[in-house]
Amino acid sequence: KDGRNDFEFADICWTAHRYDKVREVLDAIEPPEGKELGWLMMMADSCYELEDYEAAWKYRKEIWDGCDEEGRVEALYLDMARDCGLSGRVEEALELYCQTGERFGESAELYYLQAKLLSDNERAAEAMEMCEKALKLEFHLEAFKLRTALLLEQKAYALVKEETGDLIARGLQSAQVFFDHAKALRKLEEWEEAERVLKKLDEMTGGSDIVHQELAGLYDDMDKPEEALIWIDRAIKARDSLQRQSMRADYLRDLERYEEELEVYHLLFAQGYHYSFIDYRMGRALEDLGRFDEAAEHFQKVVKDDEDYGSAWDGL
Repeated sequence: KDGRNDFEFADICWTAHRYDKVREVLDAIEPPEGKELGWLMMMADSCYELEDYEAAWKYRKEIWDGCDEEGRVEALYLDMARDCGLSGRVEEALELYCQTGERFGESAELYYLQAKLLSDNERAAEAMEMCEKALKLEFHLEAFKLRTALLLEQKAYALVKEETGDLIARGLQSAQVFFDHAKALRKLEEWEEAERVLKKLDEMTGGSDIVHQELAGLYDDMDKPEEALIWIDRAIKARDSLQRQSMRADYLRDLERYEEELEVYHLLFAQGYHYSFIDYRMGRALEDLGRFDEAAEHFQKVVKDDEDYGSAWDGL
């Protein structure tokens, strides 16, 4: 009747990662006397795990306000900053990270957390600066990977090749580092070396579908559509997607297997993908099969939906 048994049950649910049940139980009771902090912590953590970041921030703020400055441990600073960032309070989150560094000392992890927040909010230049600060303190793998991703976005492929290659030569067996190295090689058109790295990564990961997709793209770059088709089919078998089916259709088209290309588009329509570019590509395949009336119908549908679709007008 005093809610103590319910609170203990919520604690068990929290330990078992049943965060939905934690919220359900705690919402129905008042915090037992002397357990107010535990009640708030379980609620805040459960909201975070359930991706209700606004609610997580609200409960975390109650914990924050209930502590004096000396009682605010580093973990609370970091959790508050994280919840602030995820609930859209980016500047407040950055300020909290700065306060954390001032009180507990700077660290590579702290700089990385700021870099990740900045990157997620499309502030690439500032994110890069924070990654640099992290890596000056020590080698931080996550900061290195984020910096590499930012460099790839900036098309600094030669630098990515050099830095990831150096790590691999030093024995760092990180799948992401190998993958980024292969991506840089591919962009630099060093296709044979990219193939070697991706085949090694395929062994390392036990056949990752992401690696299979990258291999398909590589063989397409090398003008080997038959090999590209083999690898994209393996990727699709693991996890289907619009992008992968579109790649498969491209390779079938390169092989002049237009009937099979059409089957891909019919499959996409059946899966609920109704986009102008699919109708346009169906029109092209039908035209190549000599089915001109059907092709014209698809081109007409495209220009009806988008009168500025120049390629469809050309098809008509």
